[in-house]
Amino acid sequence: MMLHAAALADPVTGATAVLVAPSGTGKTTASTVLGRHLAYLTDETAGLTFDGAVLPYRKPLSIIESGHLKAQRSPSDLGLVTSVQNCHLVALLVIERRPAHEGEPLVLELETVDALAALAPEASSLSRLDRPLQRLVTLIRHAGGVRHVTYSEAATLAPVIQALLERSPR
Repeated sequence: MMLHAAALADPVTGATAVLVAPSGTGKTTASTVLGRHLAYLTDETAGLTFDGAVLPYRKPLSIIESGHLKAQRSPSDLGLVTSVQNCHLVALLVIERRPAHEGEPLVLELETVDALAALAPEASSLSRLDRPLQRLVTLIRHAGGVRHVTYSEAATLAPVIQALLERSPR
């Protein structure tokens, strides 16, 4: 399954957090900021197998550099960590950047039905899968549920993601 998401992994364990969000809402910024300590897997499309493996898609990142023009920058040019093996899903987050949000990120665990409603619009070709909702629920279970995270600055996501990666049973 492919989700419109960023994915970052613990470079030692491969425990991976997938950050789901629509276009233009902060996935690339989060990847650029967090990828200096966590392994960058993607900032756009997270490929997941139904046994919980996360497949890297380390494309160049589209960074706004002047005005509204975007430049393509390689992960290595941005100083991102890219060496990691055996990436496995341990956290699914629906991220929502709100510049007016103050303080630490607000983390809410979603009920399964709400998680499905949040993830389905960001899943590629979901309707073409056999038993699509059941497959999405399988991924939700691999991740130990879905969390909705409201934040203002990408750097504030680091402790939230680190805590989720450290709770990995693998």
